[in-house]
Formats: sequence, structure tokens, C-alpha cells
Amino acid sequence: MNMKSPLLLAIAILSITATAHAGVSARITLHRAPALNSVDRAGYRPNAMTGIELNTQVGTGTTAFTPLPDDYVASPWDIVTYNNSRPRLEAGLDVVSSEPISLARITLRVRSSDGTISFDEAYAGTYTTTRHGISYGSDGRKGTSDDPPHTMNGSATFPFQEIVYMGFGIYYETPTLADAEKVQKYFAERNISVTFEYLLDGIVIASKTVQFTQTPIPPFRLSLIAEVTPNGIIVAGQPLQLAGSVRNDGPHSYTGMITNVWQLQLQRIDGLTGTVWTDWTDWQSAGIFQGIALQETKLVTPFSWSAGVPEPTIRYAFRLKSMTALGNAFSQEEVRVLPTTTTVTTPPQAGRLTIVTLEQASPGTYTLQRATNLGDWENVATVTINGDIQGFVIPQGTSSKTFFRTVRVQ
Repeated sequence: MNMKSPLLLAIAILSITATAHAGVSARITLHRAPALNSVDRAGYRPNAMTGIELNTQVGTGTTAFTPLPDDYVASPWDIVTYNNSRPRLEAGLDVVSSEPISLARITLRVRSSDGTISFDEAYAGTYTTTRHGISYGSDGRKGTSDDPPHTMNGSATFPFQEIVYMGFGIYYETPTLADAEKVQKYFAERNISVTFEYLLDGIVIASKTVQFTQTPIPPFRLSLIAEVTPNGIIVAGQPLQLAGSVRNDGPHSYTGMITNVWQLQLQRIDGLTGTVWTDWTDWQSAGIFQGIALQETKLVTPFSWSAGVPEPTIRYAFRLKSMTALGNAFSQEEVRVLPTTTTVTTPPQAGRLTIVTLEQASPGTYTLQRATNLGDWENVATVTINGDIQGFVIPQGTSSKTFFRTVRVQ
């Protein structure tokens, strides 16, 4: 695509409306609507018509209508559509007149600050589900019992006291994601604004200008979730399961390769230097997949790991990393602690010698502690490990309800 040529913007004429001069008020409501072929379009339409009429948010989920604020700064992705994967920017209209007006008297006009968008259109069709005529009944007041249902069919020449339109929308259809990125760059570099206008009998009754951001915005955004189970304190040799997922929050699908990896970080707490974290390092593969659609979630390859030998004051941090041609994404880190203690969960038999060995302990000094419940510990003995297998001998006659643990003290 040659960006030096004028942009060929396709304009979806979804509705048009006008307002008279005296006794006429008109309001433009900008909104991002689903693409014409989207499965959400049918559910979005009635929410949008109600929302434009009442100037409020209507509905929930993917079919919710949300009016954009007056100071909204648009993204180029609001009008750039790649494979119809992105909603378009539409300008809805609500017109109220003391003297009934018709849809056929309304025209629209769209202009961009750089001149690449220049569009005028008159409408003389019919009232539809996206173009409502509203009568206030015999008393001339809206919201009273004599108000008939909204008119959604019939000639555009029929007059009403209020007309609501879902709006006309602008979009730029690109054949590839690379072309879409070129359009995004074009808008970002040229500080473009677009003005939407509705006219009644050729006179402007409502106007709104939208500024497009100059900050480059990625065509898609990945949200990563990482989970490590089990939670809480773990001991040496305990199996850990790492699982995660990748979700594409849009605004477009991504067709390239996504390489996922589990990352590891170590934290050491030293009495002299304080807390020290190592750099994040790529640790284990979490799988590779080709492309991810808009709003799609894919599971990465899980990984099982037996927790390493307890070391003094070490914490392990895990996170998920996804790599694409356009950059990397990360999950929030999941931190799990490997304790420096081992609790004897099976009490010794009364009257017999029981030995607690520290076969996997690293060199250092350990204290044997005991308690009749797991909240009140007292020291029993101390031993220094220099590499040989050593342990503690629990005295004879110890109650079978007594618990023991070892704590590294140096």
C-alpha cells in the first residue's frame, strides 16, 4: 500500500439525520460499533438505538453500547479494519424538533484535517431498525401514555418530532495486518482529526471533531495468566505445576508465531545486603502456537517441577512470557516460597528412639524444635552439618502427640 496516495476510506452509511434551525436540537454520539458482519451486530443494534436516544450506556458484554466522551482521543484502530476484526467508529444522531421533520431532509458530511477524507451523502430511503421515527402522540409530550411505538419502516419523507440514527461510520479495510499498521502509522505521524457533521436542508445542525492519537498503538494486546500450584509453603521434592493461558484483547487478530516460555527469578535475603533478586531468565518452554484470534484464549504447555532442596531464605518467582514479531508480553509473577524448615508431621512412638535426619540439608547449623501443638515451639538440640548425613535423636519417653521440626539458624 502506497501511503503517499490519498487514503481510500470506505464509509458505511448506516444512518443520517437532520435538524431544523429554530426549535431544533441535535446531538452526535460517537461510539465504536461491531463490524457489519460481526455476530455481535444484531445484539448491539437495539442497545445502540436506546443508548443514542437516552445518551447513556446500555447492555453488557460484547453487545454493550458505550457512548464515547466528548474529549475522546481516537485510535487509528477505531477506523482501520483488518479482515473485519475491528469495530468501526460511528457517529450516532438524535434530533428533536418542535415542528416535525423527516429523515429525507437530513444529509451528512465527513472531513479529515489532511484532506484524505472528504465525503457528502444525502439519504432518502426508509425508516429501519437503525433509523427510528419517534412521535410524541396527541399531547406533544414525550414519555406519556399516548406515545406510539417507534416507527422502523416507511418512507423517509414522513415527519416526526424526534429522529434517532445509529449513525454513519468510517472504516478503512486493509487486506493484511501489515497494511493496517501502515495506516496506523500514517495517522500517528500526521496528527489527523476528523469532523462529523449532520445537516438539515443543507445547514449544519450538529458537528463533532475527533482527534486521532499520535502515539503508536499495537494492533493487538496479549493478556497472560500464570498459575503455580500448590499454593503456600512448599518443601523440597514437592511437585509444582505451572499452567497458564494467553488471551488476545485486540483490537485485531494476530496471525504470526507466538513463542511461550516459563521464566524463573530467584530472591535471596541476606542480613548484610538485604533482599537481592536475580534477573528474569528463560527457564522452560511453554509451547508455540500459530496466531491467535481477537478475544481468543489459548492454553500454553504446562510444566511440572519438583521443588529444589531448601536453601536459606530463598524465594522462587515464576512468570509466563510470550514472544511475537511485534514485541513480548508477560504475566504477573507468581511467587512461591521454599522454607528453610522441615516439620515432622508423624509423631514418634512413645518409649522408642526416633532419628530425624537432614540428608538433603546444605551445610550449616540447625536447631531441633518440638511442640505439643504447631504454635508453641521450643528448642531441644542443635547440630552443625558439614556435608555428612547427620540428624537428631528424639529422647525416649516423648509423647506421641509431640511434633518436631528443624530450623536453620546459620
